Amino acid sequence: MHGYRDIGMFDNSYSTKSFGGSGNCQVNVNCPEGADWQDEKNAVALILVNGVRWCSGSLIINSCMDDRAYFLTADHCLGPVDADEITNPNLFQWSFYWHYESPECANPSTQPPILATSGAVVVANNHQTDFALLELIEHPRDKTGVNPYFLGWDRSGNAGTGGVGIHHPRGDLKKISTYSGTPTNSTCLGGVNHLFWQTGFDATQNGHSIPEPGSSGSPLINSDSRVIGQLWGPGNCPAELCNTAPELEVVSYGKFDVSWTGSNHADVRRRLDHWLHPGGGTAPSTMDGKGYTAISGPDFLCSTNTFTLQNTLAGSTVSWSASPAGMAGISGSGNSVNLTPQGNGQVTLTATISTDCGDVEVQKTFVTATGPIPTSAISLEPFESSPYVCPNQTFGFHPGPNEPWYQYEVQVVNGHYTEVNHGYFWIHFNNYIPSPPYPLVYDAGVSVRIHNGCSWSDWKPVSMYTEPSCAGGGCELCFLTFPNPADEELQVHWNPQVKRTAGDDPGFDVQFYDQRGKILFSQSGISEKISLETRKFKNGFYYLHIRYKEGLIRRQIRVER
Repeated sequence: MHGYRDIGMFDNSYSTKSFGGSGNCQVNVNCPEGADWQDEKNAVALILVNGVRWCSGSLIINSCMDDRAYFLTADHCLGPVDADEITNPNLFQWSFYWHYESPECANPSTQPPILATSGAVVVANNHQTDFALLELIEHPRDKTGVNPYFLGWDRSGNAGTGGVGIHHPRGDLKKISTYSGTPTNSTCLGGVNHLFWQTGFDATQNGHSIPEPGSSGSPLINSDSRVIGQLWGPGNCPAELCNTAPELEVVSYGKFDVSWTGSNHADVRRRLDHWLHPGGGTAPSTMDGKGYTAISGPDFLCSTNTFTLQNTLAGSTVSWSASPAGMAGISGSGNSVNLTPQGNGQVTLTATISTDCGDVEVQKTFVTATGPIPTSAISLEPFESSPYVCPNQTFGFHPGPNEPWYQYEVQVVNGHYTEVNHGYFWIHFNNYIPSPPYPLVYDAGVSVRIHNGCSWSDWKPVSMYTEPSCAGGGCELCFLTFPNPADEELQVHWNPQVKRTAGDDPGFDVQFYDQRGKILFSQSGISEKISLETRKFKNGFYYLHIRYKEGLIRRQIRVER
């Protein structure tokens, strides 16, 4: 008796066949055969163990409908790590691929993007019906690009007629197998036949899709879109594959209704009901599936707008709150409320859903603004703290305030700029003055405006002045600074081409500042030269001040490695 667990037994030969390795009879889930199963397919994921594609499984709903990340697969899939809820429940080395499917009916030439979550814990498992119920550590709803669905279930023991299996044969893209008959007790598992459903699958317009190794743990979904079992495999029956006789293949699925009580097992860690009906009382015979509960609404609240709670339990009580307080006004009740901006910044909206199983919180973060940023609130560091520049100089600056969602526009009349990071700019001022002496006022025509997600601010102009040392007042030629950009060290030397006169004080002072004006290095009374270690500073712009006699020489230094 064997299941469809083994994919290459962790050998390297299988890893070369994972993508595109399933049989040529398989039908992709986005073929016409899968048109009615587009929600249900989003519950199914490919399981990897230590990076090796291993089994399949699916998210499954509980009666609280609280989006607990329960994941149903096969007990025999736990084999490679000898996992068990009681003795070894941790599956930190497991990962799960979501939406791993062809976007079309045809097989693609390249893999789709990998959307993976990591880690799980076994909460219940039972070898008798070969089920394992996991709780995922990383919830797929928190993974960008994943749209999880929680499959409903049927514990009545009635198999119904017709349905599908959705699975990842041989670790390949998601496939769909269709059956039109009524599953019966297995004939392939000997003394435990009554614990398993048995079915074959039909030829359809795009193939004759069947389970293969790697499909283990995948759900058997009846025509009402409810799980009635998880795949064990062919058991003692012939393992007919795509290249033999797919029309002859029959496979066995552990019965969901038997797993519900674990064949009346006394330990809740060997049965499903404790986990899938945690509220107590009589459990429903069936549960319909649902998408994950989320709040829909704009990401930027610029005027009154509606926020709606989606995929929640019918008849539940919902209360709403926003934090920080005073940032957004809330009106209305139930599953939809209207919000009005009252402040500026990031807001977290919380919907608290009261259920028989306790309160469930769902949150959405958005940005609110009551109007444009006033120019009085825009800072232009470092211009405002040191508004002196020289013609033909490259200067770094960062307008404020700076938030991840802000957009910036800069105008430089007598130069050009480059945005090197979000909200951080290099500006180069054109050398349109042919030679010193430079004018005292140097109008570089710099202005900036900021978009806060809702509207643009007015342009904020910057007034700058020619650095006195540009005109020689601070003995600009007296000192050499190199290299610039600096990597490991910056050298500051007295220029040997400049002759000191008799009686000159040979000493000069050096200060080295970061963008915010913090002194990173200072030394006085230097006679000839000094080496300043820049290897300990991050890449970016810094400012060197050299004081000699009555003059101050300012130079911008770039550290770059």
